Amino acid sequence: MGKIKISDGIAQYDQAKAYFEKAPLLSYSLFFLADILARRNELYAALDEMRKSLALDQTLDHRFVRHVELLLECVDQQRAVRPTDRVLELNRNRQIRALFKEAKATAALAMESPKNGVKKRAAALDARISSDSALFEKEARESSTPQAEEKSEGKPG
Repeated sequence: MGKIKISDGIAQYDQAKAYFEKAPLLSYSLFFLADILARRNELYAALDEMRKSLALDQTLDHRFVRHVELLLECVDQQRAVRPTDRVLELNRNRQIRALFKEAKATAALAMESPKNGVKKRAAALDARISSDSALFEKEARESSTPQAEEKSEGKPG
């Protein structure tokens, strides 16, 4: 955006300067790269880039909200996988719990932002995390009971 504002056709130098002062280039470059990767459904690569962006610039802004959204997209992707092996299911469940934990912590940070828009989006995401993780835990408990395993195998319970 800053480069567009300083291009030959636009020449809005003051706005471009303000943009660059607000957006340290490397952290925002990583943010934009993460967005591109997410659009290509490379969610874990996008998460890696987003984590780097947040590590370089810890300003509580919309990047934190987008990080939570990416984490929840990863959760949704993992939940769509239905492993047939019990060990694979336990590993998947551990991964989902770790994603929820990171999402909850990041949302809590974002809710500390001085920006009201960021706070509101983070609060809405925090509520979603709470309800989704509770539903996931209920499903995980039900799938791990012997009765659920017998039903899934077609045996009477």
